[in-house]
Amino acid sequence: MGFLKLIVKQNAGKEYLRNAVNYITENADACCYSGINICPERAYRQMRKVKKYYGKTSGNQLVHFVVCFNNEVNDLATVEKYTRKIAEYYKSRYQILYAIHHELRLTKSGYAKSWFHVHIVMNSVSFVDGKMFADNKKRIGRFMEHISEVTGDDWWRLGYETEE
Repeated sequence: MGFLKLIVKQNAGKEYLRNAVNYITENADACCYSGINICPERAYRQMRKVKKYYGKTSGNQLVHFVVCFNNEVNDLATVEKYTRKIAEYYKSRYQILYAIHHELRLTKSGYAKSWFHVHIVMNSVSFVDGKMFADNKKRIGRFMEHISEVTGDDWWRLGYETEE
């Protein structure tokens, strides 16, 4: 069973965007990162330019998804393939930066087990028309259906982390 976590910080400043970009790309667990509609090395600046162009520099700075794969997804090539397809779900409207993180965790019996998860940071402002991303259970449900189709895993749980 996989797990999708949506992290929302409604009134975070522009530093939240910079910190999220830096965290997912520079974390010790990061194997690789890439972008869609964005140059990964200039992600922060390019997202800020879209926000400034549409006059939407305050409020929710980004959408942050964390996709935790089930234990059967345990090789980088498969994770890279899944991640790109998952991230492409929002490609028609948003700038997206994603990073694959890999950790080794110990099982109860003391053996190391591979664990992959992916951070997807998406600009909250559409580069198409400047509209803010609006999540609701129906839209997130469709995104989870997309993840299920990509991974073949029919059981996904959803978690939220919010701060006002």
